[in-house]
Amino acid sequence: MNKDQKSMLDKQIQKLNGVNQDKEKAEIQAKSLGVKLPDENAMSYEPLFEKKGQYRIDEKHFALMFMETMQKENTDGDLVPRFTTISKMLGIHRNTLMDWWKNKDELQAQQSALVSEGMKYVSSALMTELIRMLQALNQADYVSMIDKPSEMKNFITLMNLMMNKVRLFTGQSTSNVAHKHQVAMVVPDEEE
Repeated sequence: MNKDQKSMLDKQIQKLNGVNQDKEKAEIQAKSLGVKLPDENAMSYEPLFEKKGQYRIDEKHFALMFMETMQKENTDGDLVPRFTTISKMLGIHRNTLMDWWKNKDELQAQQSALVSEGMKYVSSALMTELIRMLQALNQADYVSMIDKPSEMKNFITLMNLMMNKVRLFTGQSTSNVAHKHQVAMVVPDEEE
């Protein structure tokens, strides 16, 4: 074994010792708190997904979220998802999760496109609904509503709903909280 190989082996041993020391420290801290660390291998989960085969894009993103947050350090010191644990939790085969992780950039790009196109659809649908509501308001007989409080209440509710949708659509606040604006009086300097 040459010096480079020996050096590399020593580094890997140090990393492994560091991982074991971190685990030992965690166990000591847990014991001092009167808590026992769970054994990941002994944990049982009720899988969230019961199906096999084709998964929707939102289900893939859901799994990616778990893979981003549930990671452990491998022997090279890199953080990698806990594929086996996540597989048990979600009921998705480990190899499928590994494939999604390998292609996570492509999946995240699909999510970005989906959100962008979805927002276009939502804004179109919202605008269509606002136009329909406005047309309904044009047919209201305000005079006859005075004698019928329930119709007036329905009209006011529809009007408030429409105004809130308009405010939401234009990025304004939909809450009816009044803001206190104060004006400070500025006294001019005396002229000399």
